[in-house]
Amino acid sequence: MKDYTIIKAEVEKDKENILSILQRNLDIASSQRYDWNYKQCPYGNALCWLAKFEPSNSFVGSASLFPRKLLIKEESTNAAIAGDFAIDKNYRGYGPAFKLHREILSKVNDFGYNLIYGIPNEFSRTFFL
Repeated sequence: MKDYTIIKAEVEKDKENILSILQRNLDIASSQRYDWNYKQCPYGNALCWLAKFEPSNSFVGSASLFPRKLLIKEESTNAAIAGDFAIDKNYRGYGPAFKLHREILSKVNDFGYNLIYGIPNEFSRTFFL
């Protein structure tokens, strides 16, 4: 796992790196979807982290948080959907995935979220449960 570094991405500056990972790994990735999900949310821009494989100096994974407001017991709370979790096929051991997951969980409170939730697909379900 020491070969991987997790960096906080910037939605505008790192768009091509993020989008490249998403297009390699998710069938639904497009520039229009990226702009809508990452930059046009009424609750603020998405937050994203990238997994960098140091030996090749290349980005091999990403994970994002999309801000939302939830009503819980009649009170509004800041929340985020964890999504666009993508790891290139050749790096899908628990190295970068585990580091991305741990980084997001460690930062939830730093960004004012009271909770995060996700809807994992069949491939990542066991990893998140």
